[in-house]
Amino acid sequence: MNEARKPTQFLKVLHRLILSSISGIDGYSMGMTSARNYISELERNHLTGKVKRTTEKTADGMGQYYRYEIADAEQLKQVIAIYNAKGGELTAHEEQQAYFRFR
Repeated sequence: MNEARKPTQFLKVLHRLILSSISGIDGYSMGMTSARNYISELERNHLTGKVKRTTEKTADGMGQYYRYEIADAEQLKQVIAIYNAKGGELTAHEEQQAYFRFR
């Protein structure tokens, strides 16, 4: 049986983080309750530092949430290594695009 493996929620969050940024709101559109739990897991169990957090207001201006981004190229290297170790696969173009942010 050679069926494609479904990515875990953790891998989905890592992939989104590698390519751009992710917010608590984005988690809902990705079919999960919140991305922040996976960001916390990443920081607690895998990274040597914290990811960058930016506070954003909700569309109605009544609330706020965090947008999470990789802090620097060294942290990106760590996240990509974790992503690959957990079974994720990036194309060469995706990896190049991710590093381009830090040039």
